[in-house]
Amino acid sequence: MKTQTQNKRLQTHSLAHKTRSSAVLALALSLYTGQTLATDAAPGSYDENVLLNPSEAVRLAEAQGRITIYDGLEHSVVDHALDTQFGRIESMMFVRTRETLPDGEVEVDDDCD
Repeated sequence: MKTQTQNKRLQTHSLAHKTRSSAVLALALSLYTGQTLATDAAPGSYDENVLLNPSEAVRLAEAQGRITIYDGLEHSVVDHALDTQFGRIESMMFVRTRETLPDGEVEVDDDCD
């Protein structure tokens, strides 16, 4: 009888462990998938969001000297950020800034701003 009780406890513990592991894996996979879909949906929107609506963590990191490099943003977005985020300018670096010309051609600036 004692052996049966111990086996039952081990089976219950093993099942609970498998259930928790499956739940953690499913959560991690859903977060990763959601992040990938959001990133693929609109190129540049993540960088634009960090640039124009920084989280508290980003602001704290910048206050400690972190510099964020923004790659491939539209020139108009960069201009808007420089006008509206003046207090954070020292923490920003822009590379490969794009400008869409009136004829539809895209020009990329290879210098750092």
